[in-house]
Amino acid sequence: MENKQTFHTDALTVDVPGTAQQFTAHRVVQGHYLTVHAIPTNTSNIYVGETKAQAEANNFTLTPDASAQIAIDNCSDIWIDAVVADEGAEIIVEVDNVDA
Repeated sequence: MENKQTFHTDALTVDVPGTAQQFTAHRVVQGHYLTVHAIPTNTSNIYVGETKAQAEANNFTLTPDASAQIAIDNCSDIWIDAVVADEGAEIIVEVDNVDA
C-alpha cells in the first residue's frame, strides 16, 4: 500500500450534550483508516457512532486524549456526542494524491 502525500484533518465540538453531531464529508482512501481522537483538554467522555442514534446511545466511548482507528469510506460516517458542552474530537485521514 502506497503512502499518501498529504492528509485531511477536522475538529468538531458538541454544542448540546445528548445531541450528536456529524463530521463533514470527506472521502477516506480505500485501504486506509480514519483516526478519531478525543480532544486532550476534554474533561469527560466522547461517544462515537456511525449514526446519530448510536453516538447518542453511547455506542463507543473515548476518554480524553484517547484515539481509535476506524475503517470507513467517508468522514461523515462519524458522529460524536459529549457529556460536556463544547467538548469534542478531531479526525485525521490520508488524502489520495488526486484529492490533494
